[in-house]
Amino acid sequence: MTRPLPTGPGRCLSCEANVPDRAADPLCRDCKDEWAAGAATTDPRPPRACYLPVISLWHLNQAAPAVEAAFDSTPYLVGSCLDRADFRDVDIRVLLEDDDFDRLFPGVDEEEADPLWSLVCATTSAWLGGLTGLPIDFQVQKRDLANARYPKRPRHPLGVLRSGIYASGGDRGVR
Repeated sequence: MTRPLPTGPGRCLSCEANVPDRAADPLCRDCKDEWAAGAATTDPRPPRACYLPVISLWHLNQAAPAVEAAFDSTPYLVGSCLDRADFRDVDIRVLLEDDDFDRLFPGVDEEEADPLWSLVCATTSAWLGGLTGLPIDFQVQKRDLANARYPKRPRHPLGVLRSGIYASGGDRGVR
């Protein structure tokens, strides 16, 4: 549920500059001009890095080093939670070079399920879901295949924080 912006003087939602009436106009003149030049939406708020609750994103960032150590590859937050608040699940992917993927999961073909790959993905999904309370869809994928299928989709690296302090950056997420 979204809370209404307070009326009266406040800070710009984008750059924190002073604005005379935050409810009537939540962006300062400079941010409004910049936003109008590149915005394809009528929403005056700046885009979010993702739509996860702050505590869930914090837990994912805390768990990411263990996932990275296991696969020697950064886990990425991908999918609909980067675009909208009504996401169905939270997609997390570890992308491996083809040779590394084939070494860990020999003979895995995207056309049929593999017991080891399925177990690794399901147990990691359950572990991350238990930490965050969110429906996690964790998968290990071949990097080349993921790049070919989703060439222009954003990927948010997990485990890279400006600060290890909870809620650093507030609800705006990590950029």
